[in-house]
Amino acid sequence: MSLLLLVLLTINGSLSKVVGDSFREKLLKMGDGEKVAVIVVMKQGYDLTKFREDDYYGKRKYMMRVAEESQSPVVEWLRSKGEVEDLKQFFVVNGFAVKLTKATLMELLERDDVAYVEEDEYRQYIPKRSYTLDTYPTGSFEIPWDRLIMSADKVWNELGYKGEGIVLEIMDTGVDADHPTLKDNWRGIA
Repeated sequence: MSLLLLVLLTINGSLSKVVGDSFREKLLKMGDGEKVAVIVVMKQGYDLTKFREDDYYGKRKYMMRVAEESQSPVVEWLRSKGEVEDLKQFFVVNGFAVKLTKATLMELLERDDVAYVEEDEYRQYIPKRSYTLDTYPTGSFEIPWDRLIMSADKVWNELGYKGEGIVLEIMDTGVDADHPTLKDNWRGIA
């Protein structure tokens, strides 16, 4: 009985570096040889205070070096175990994506240089409904999903701001000048 308790405490201690209760539960149910796609974030952070605010090249070079130096020992360790499936290293966030077996992941969680691990899963935040000009009529009382996400309807209804007299500048190639909301108020390139 005490051996089982020790194993559970060790697993739960390791799992403290796992982000998300559902991911913890998933790991507890997985077999040691089953694989899971994860994002591993390193403890080593970046000290950008020594750079001028506009020194983007210097910051980038520094971040890439720190990421490489801090990730290399972990990546080499994973390679020695034959566990580098779908490896993608990052530097904006000091971490990497990789597919690992549960057994290797549990060992990885014991490393002092790893801050946390989260499941690498696809998440869709925007509803799958597609809108066309036909489903987005001028004067419609239906509030489209994009406006609901931004709470634009609350700004209109509760604060009374509807955008009259406002000029928007778009510096993008993705503007549809024929969109029902824009077409009558479009100033165009000039």
